[in-house]
Amino acid sequence: MLEESRNVVLTGQWSEKSAGGCHLNDKSFEQKAERFTWVNNPKFLLKVAPDHQVKVKITLSRPEKVWKKQMGVNTVGCMIGFYIYAANEEPTMNAVINREGLKFVPWNEISEELIINGIQY
Repeated sequence: MLEESRNVVLTGQWSEKSAGGCHLNDKSFEQKAERFTWVNNPKFLLKVAPDHQVKVKITLSRPEKVWKKQMGVNTVGCMIGFYIYAANEEPTMNAVINREGLKFVPWNEISEELIINGIQY
């Protein structure tokens, strides 16, 4: 068991306005401005004290029961994954911190462990 101070659960949801998809729905790849939806995705800020290094495990999950039917119809459209950026970085594919472990999968949960240095993400 993790100490309560070392375990945080943030609850959120995608809505029609915040389900922006992957980086392919950005101005680098899309022609039409109304399709630049990637920037609308939910974002969370993680602060690490300066001069500290911490090992974190980030998990993105969704309720299996709600997604089961949709996954049977459109597996590719139901893939999940996440990008990690420094807070002061422009969110581009070149600035992705979790590039090595970056993947999008048709599962209901995806996790990644990484070491983060004292900066905001």
